[in-house]
Amino acid sequence: MSDEEAVRLGPHELTRDQAEMIGMLQQDAVNRTLGGDPAAIDHSVASNPWDPAFLLLLDGRHTVPVVHQDGCYICGDPEYAIMGLPLCMPCPACARKMRPCAACSANGYLANGDPCSDCLASGWTGDLGHIPADDATCTAWGEEHGPPDYDAGGLITGIPPELAARIRDMGER
Repeated sequence: MSDEEAVRLGPHELTRDQAEMIGMLQQDAVNRTLGGDPAAIDHSVASNPWDPAFLLLLDGRHTVPVVHQDGCYICGDPEYAIMGLPLCMPCPACARKMRPCAACSANGYLANGDPCSDCLASGWTGDLGHIPADDATCTAWGEEHGPPDYDAGGLITGIPPELAARIRDMGER
């Protein structure tokens, strides 16, 4: 990479695109701080290039959010998805418990996309529940239905070994 293409940030040499993305994430952390989250900047990986997890922002692996819950720090922080980390997920038990009636199932709900009055009266909302990525308990029902959080060694699972080695190496510097 030539000097005019590279941007130096801490120990990293970034492309212009990576630097732009990091800048947007840093601004997001500032906005969340101004919006009432006093720890947003402190917890922002993009705001700390010396953090070993910073490499996860640069490797190009992204995950796509499936559920969102207001007030969830994982759902509200775009760095998790950009780092390619596991995100919050729907609750399989909620999906089983909260099934629509036969008519709604057959007809695809009402013309406007809402469930019928029988479904609403039974409490069905179409809510898929919410299992935080760092927990196994559904926040809608308070029951544990998700995968285990950590492996037996206390390590977060799901990170490719070569990336884990890069992160480990950076932490030892």
